[in-house]
Amino acid sequence: MLVAPQVVHGGARDPERAATIYRTAVPASGYSHAEIVRIFRLLTLYVYGNAGSIGQFDLKTMRAAEAELIKRNLVQHSRPTSTFYTNALTHRNYVR
Repeated sequence: MLVAPQVVHGGARDPERAATIYRTAVPASGYSHAEIVRIFRLLTLYVYGNAGSIGQFDLKTMRAAEAELIKRNLVQHSRPTSTFYTNALTHRNYVR
């Protein structure tokens, strides 16, 4: 099930409120309120980080993550990052 981008974006700003909205939208998710709050906080910390615009991917971070996956043999080879990450949701058609 897709969740409105506002919930994801709002999660970075107000994880408690976003978790409440998420639980209302997806009551069968199986996650407790506290777990959802933690997920939104982790997304803010490890995914969105210092992005200039929430939801916008940072090319350097994506490449570092891919290199780590290759190092651990979880991915066999590198691909152009733009083939699997997009900033289209932030109304930009490129990866920073």
